[in-house]
Amino acid sequence: MFGVSNSQQDESLVAVIDAMRREVSVSVSVLKSFLEFLSGRQSNIKTKLTSVLMKKKDLREETKNELESLDSAICCSRDDLQNKLEEVELSIDGFEKHLEGLFRRLIRIRASILNIISH
Repeated sequence: MFGVSNSQQDESLVAVIDAMRREVSVSVSVLKSFLEFLSGRQSNIKTKLTSVLMKKKDLREETKNELESLDSAICCSRDDLQNKLEEVELSIDGFEKHLEGLFRRLIRIRASILNIISH
C-alpha cells in the first residue's frame, strides 16, 4: 500500500492472522461438538437393546416379552434415529453454510495479505 509504513502493514497482517486463528478455532470447536453428538447417540441404542435382552422371567413369557420389547425398542430407536438424522441434516446444512462463509473470508484475507505483500 502506498503511504502506509511497514509497521502498519505488519499490524494489519497480525490482525488478519489473529482473525483467521479465531475462525479456525471456532470451526474446529463446532466440528468437535458435532462429532461428539453423533458418537454419543450410538451407545444409547446399544444400551436400550442390551437392557431388553437381559430381562429374567418365565421362559415362555420371557421369550414373548423380549421379542415384544425388542420390537418396541427397535421401533423407538428407529424413530429416534430418524428424528436425530433429520436434526443432523439440519446441523450439517448450517455447518456447510458457516464453512462457506469461512472459506469466503479466508479467500478475502488471502487476497488482502497478497495485496499487502505486493505493495
